[in-house]
Amino acid sequence: MARPSRLLDVCESDKQALNQLLSSGVQQVRVVLRALVLRQLGEGRTASEVAEMVGLTGKAVRALVRRYRGGGLEGALYEKARPGKKRLLDASTEQRIVAMVCGAPPAVWCLPQIDTTYLACMEDVLELYERPHNPQEPVVCLDEKPVSLHGEVRAPEAARPGVAAKRDSEYKRKGTANVFCAVEPRAGRHFTFPTPRRSGVEFAKVIARIGSAYNCGIASRFITRPSMAVGSTRPNSKSDSLPANV
Repeated sequence: MARPSRLLDVCESDKQALNQLLSSGVQQVRVVLRALVLRQLGEGRTASEVAEMVGLTGKAVRALVRRYRGGGLEGALYEKARPGKKRLLDASTEQRIVAMVCGAPPAVWCLPQIDTTYLACMEDVLELYERPHNPQEPVVCLDEKPVSLHGEVRAPEAARPGVAAKRDSEYKRKGTANVFCAVEPRAGRHFTFPTPRRSGVEFAKVIARIGSAYNCGIASRFITRPSMAVGSTRPNSKSDSLPANV
């Protein structure tokens, strides 16, 4: 049986451009698929063969052929600019973001190397958590959380006999704030400290307030916390802001 005639003739300059696009940089998935389709068609394969190779339908392959014939390589690979809101990111920035997300995670996103030093530090923390309650040596855990502040757009209606309270779901943004939370699990104590921002100075103030909540005669205080990204205007702002007795 005779082989079907070539569906699309791709000129040599376009073939070179396709090979260069597929061998360099990070492109959008749909652009890569279209480039693969055009390259395979340029090598003489049929629409059904190409569709099976790249995971598209024969109809999609033939539509791409029409786009190539009507708009050339650029028209086949890329979408036409659409009217509307201006793009926040250019194509180069989008490609760098895609490469970062698809690549290996930075060290700060994962655990450090689990070696003897790491295991020793982890065991120290676990041993600290497992200590029995001792009022003279409290174990206090500290964490923080950013929060969004919302304002009412319409005044809420209080409940009255036969009518449930009503509160509109629409709101207006009122900025952000931060909440520090300290917990002493063995004693069942907890402290909550809302602050206008997350900074080294605010963190130091919270540490001082936690310290002042305990008796002055306590021998030692242990505070464990996760690695919080607390901003600071100077390297020693936390320690500089602490009272001398904390």
